[in-house]
Amino acid sequence: MQPEAHGRRVLRALDHYLAAWRWRRAVERELRALDLTLTQWLVLDACAALNAEAETPPSQRAVAERIELDAMTVSQVMKTLATEGLVDRASDVTGRTYRVLVTKKGHKLLQAAAALVEAGTRVAEGQRGAT
Repeated sequence: MQPEAHGRRVLRALDHYLAAWRWRRAVERELRALDLTLTQWLVLDACAALNAEAETPPSQRAVAERIELDAMTVSQVMKTLATEGLVDRASDVTGRTYRVLVTKKGHKLLQAAAALVEAGTRVAEGQRGAT
């Protein structure tokens, strides 16, 4: 591999990394208006998407796999979302896993969050050319 090609690949990788962090910071700023963290939004959004795709409520593990987070993190976030009335969690018939449904309150919050995530995305995209 040519040293110049390697250097371009490294710079491109760094550009992707920095763009991802700009997006994260911009979206986190927007979601603060709803007292929602980025991780909470990711978990809630994945849960809603899986609810819409399947006949049965998804397991917490399915949510974790969908957004590539570890099961413990998703479990902790689900507890918070349940306490806030955004999801309903119940053990499945085996008692070994939780099944999760997004509540009406959770769906309303996701609708409000969608506009904020889009706004944060626009901000992050605007910052890309500035750096």
